[in-house]
Amino acid sequence: NPDGEERFINKSFYAYNEASFNAAKANAGALYSPQNFRVVDGTPSGWLKVKTWEGEKWLNLDGEERFINKSFYAYNEPSFSSGKANAGAVYNPQNFRIIDGTTSGWLKIKTWEGDKWMNPHETDSSSSKYQMPIKNPNVSSWYGSRWGTVHKGIDFSAAKGTPIMASKSGTVEFAGFGVRGQGFGGYGNAVVIRHEDGLWTLYGHMDSILTTVGAHVQQGQVIGKVGSTGDSTGNHLHFEIKNQYIGGQVDPKPYLPF
Repeated sequence: NPDGEERFINKSFYAYNEASFNAAKANAGALYSPQNFRVVDGTPSGWLKVKTWEGEKWLNLDGEERFINKSFYAYNEPSFSSGKANAGAVYNPQNFRIIDGTTSGWLKIKTWEGDKWMNPHETDSSSSKYQMPIKNPNVSSWYGSRWGTVHKGIDFSAAKGTPIMASKSGTVEFAGFGVRGQGFGGYGNAVVIRHEDGLWTLYGHMDSILTTVGAHVQQGQVIGKVGSTGDSTGNHLHFEIKNQYIGGQVDPKPYLPF
């Protein structure tokens, strides 16, 4: 329809100079009231181009579904200094409905606790990355196929008593001797730490454990010492990164600073 389609917009809305929530807002940043508009164009993601008193502008009444492909913090306001949502924990990559934004890159999204703000350009701090769990690491076995089975972590050979450090800050969810049938059989003295990014790290075959369940440990904090307890043929640290408490092992190599 070259002349567009007359349509009554039945709720207040922001209009944008482009079909993006990060574009500058029209109408001096104020809401348009419900009224008739002539719609002259649109996009599959729900954007409509309408004729307004200041020219053709874009609106999106229901928001735009988008997959956020990285873990991120959400905030109560479009500012890193505002309070964090989700009890301070990160949101994992998933689909979100975007309903507003700012020209500085912030996006307002719908979450389980209401409308919150995120910035996809937020950079990871050093504390959000994983570090080596022992100093001067020497890999004796990588993650992957081994002897007809799958080796579910990385083995670091080291002398008995070598300090083992938390690869990332988090909360200790297991600290003890792994018993078969309870999820950690064969690991001997082991520690499992839950991290804010939704992952867990496991440290196995320790000689001794220097932390307790429920403790919050900082990245680099010593949590135990290298040993050869459990199903082990020599002193080493077996290290795993997991996306669930029991099982769910992923290759740790991409996470560590090799």
